Amino acid sequence: MRQSPVARSRARDAASNVVMTVLALIFGVVVAGSLSSGLARYPRFLNIIDAGLAVIGFVLMWWRRRYPLCFAFYVLVVSTFTTFISGLVMVAVFTVAEYRRAPWAIALSVLFSMAAWPNLMLYGNPASSTGPWILVTLVLTLSFTGWGMYLRTRRQLLATLVDRLDRADEERIAAVDRARAAERRRIARDMHDVLSHRFAVLGIHAGALEMRPDARPEEIASSARVIRETVHDGLDELRTAIRALREEPEDPARAPAARLSDVPELVDRVRHTGGDIGFSADGVDLGRAGSQCGIAAYRIVQEGLTNAGKHAPGAPVRVVLAMAGDSHLSIVVENEWTPPQEGRPSGAGVGLLGLSERVAALHGTLEYGSTQRGGFRISAELPLTWEATDEERS
Repeated sequence: MRQSPVARSRARDAASNVVMTVLALIFGVVVAGSLSSGLARYPRFLNIIDAGLAVIGFVLMWWRRRYPLCFAFYVLVVSTFTTFISGLVMVAVFTVAEYRRAPWAIALSVLFSMAAWPNLMLYGNPASSTGPWILVTLVLTLSFTGWGMYLRTRRQLLATLVDRLDRADEERIAAVDRARAAERRRIARDMHDVLSHRFAVLGIHAGALEMRPDARPEEIASSARVIRETVHDGLDELRTAIRALREEPEDPARAPAARLSDVPELVDRVRHTGGDIGFSADGVDLGRAGSQCGIAAYRIVQEGLTNAGKHAPGAPVRVVLAMAGDSHLSIVVENEWTPPQEGRPSGAGVGLLGLSERVAALHGTLEYGSTQRGGFRISAELPLTWEATDEERS
């Protein structure tokens, strides 16, 4: 059975405490001025006091990570007049350097080096100089301090790297969510364009059947066929959009085609409803446009024909595709003026706003408004090929 990370960390801490206890005991017994030599000429009760204070220090060592400064100050005070605890000096400076800031670690290293002088005066060899031993103590304390500071820096670096990885993962998830939201907005705009066109066609044919109850059976059958086909195609496109919004796998065969080469078919379909549509695409290679340009061009023509059918039924409409230079496509959809009719629907302009956003995303231009003769005109210029910038990709 595998241990949890917390259990493994506790096991490592306990093992390191055991190792440090053994090393500190050895250090306190064998070094010069320690229990084996420094206390040899003093009464036994001093040896007992020395050992008792050392035992307290070894017990406190198990909480050194939680209270490093308290542990270090106890060792600092006791080490000035005892010998057995001298092995905990290196443990104390190492712990403070590992878990506290550098000023604390350096200050305590200097204090421990200074505390070695009264200890050597009490328990050292009177015939030997204390200077070299103080220098050795200073080198040892600074060495252990440097080791602890290195481990602290390494731990902080690892924590920073982990934090950066977490933030990068969060940013990646946020980018995916933004892309998903943008795609859903695009689908919503597409469905508005498509369904507006379908409903406009339905309205035209239903109005024709209502206005001409004496129409020939062939004309009634033709209008009914167009209504049936329009409803069928609209339901297919609606199901495709709902499937995409639900993030279900999409059947490519049922996906709505929207390319520049489909514009003539769109115009012919509206002509069959009785519309007077003029179409021109002289000098334009309909298969040259990129996918984004083709979709935008198709939606612009579709929106223009839909608006003409809703707001100017029966008025002639002119659709012109032309090259604007070598790299841009010009699109014009213009309908002539018709007298106001009672009950004519008033649009909210949502489709044109959606087209403006789509064209702006392709770095193109879109203009629309009334003409001097009272009609309505939509004109756009799109780059034939489009590549997203680094900011748009992110």
